[in-house]
Amino acid sequence: MHQSTEEGQWERALWKKQGYPDNYVPGTFNPAFRRNARVRVHSYFDLVLDTCSVTQTLAIVFVFIATFCHLLGRSLDPRLLIWTCVMSFVMGTIAWERMDSGLVGKFSMPFCSADAAKPSILVFLALTAATPVLKTLTEASSSDSIWALAAMLFILHILLADYKVSPSGLYKLTAILSMNAAICAGVVLASRLETNEGVFALTLLAFELFGVYPLIRSRLVHPLPRLTLSVAISFYASDLMRSISTQLSHWMIFTLSFVSFACPGLFIWAQRFKNEIHGPWDPATPRVRVFAE
Repeated sequence: MHQSTEEGQWERALWKKQGYPDNYVPGTFNPAFRRNARVRVHSYFDLVLDTCSVTQTLAIVFVFIATFCHLLGRSLDPRLLIWTCVMSFVMGTIAWERMDSGLVGKFSMPFCSADAAKPSILVFLALTAATPVLKTLTEASSSDSIWALAAMLFILHILLADYKVSPSGLYKLTAILSMNAAICAGVVLASRLETNEGVFALTLLAFELFGVYPLIRSRLVHPLPRLTLSVAISFYASDLMRSISTQLSHWMIFTLSFVSFACPGLFIWAQRFKNEIHGPWDPATPRVRVFAE
């Protein structure tokens, strides 16, 4: 490269004819190098905390699958599951209102308000009316096709889920697609049950786990509730899977442990090899002038 001694007269403007060669390099070019200027250094605990949303999503999928297996094997009473879903919804609504208010002293009973009661009653009645139709939804399909379809939908749910904490209540389109994929998986699995009560209970559980719970999870800002829920849901999923298959329970524990503890360590290890160089060639930010009419 050619470097001239008349650097004070050179300007960084392509539209000017300055009398310098095309490969001219000013003396301020090399000192302007910045390496990894925008890299954010993460701590291991912060990364483990960030994986709580992923761990909870995976554990909830395992909880739903285990619940379906118990309903299919008639080892779980659907009426007990329905009452559990109703009580969980009431508790979730209370938690939602408390997070919205921010102050325990200003907390009001949310399930007594019309804003929370009307949509819940409408969904409950619509699901009750649609249960006989959902029961016969996949009669013409084989069980192997249903298992494969449900697995693909759950994988799509995990890949498209929004794992960020969003106290503002703004959600991405991918999060909505993820919720729809999981609920569809729950519906096709519920259609393989033999009783209307089982279909209703499993579909109601799918709406709560994949539709309501992600909204509450995204508003958990403090580390302690996030860690507590992750541990509680993981242990509960492990206990349910152990009642079905000990080997599946071990694989689930390995998967959750790898995501929660090994992946943050691998990220910190891989970040040492990051080599991002910034220099004077970076594109400038355009300044658009807005003229008032």
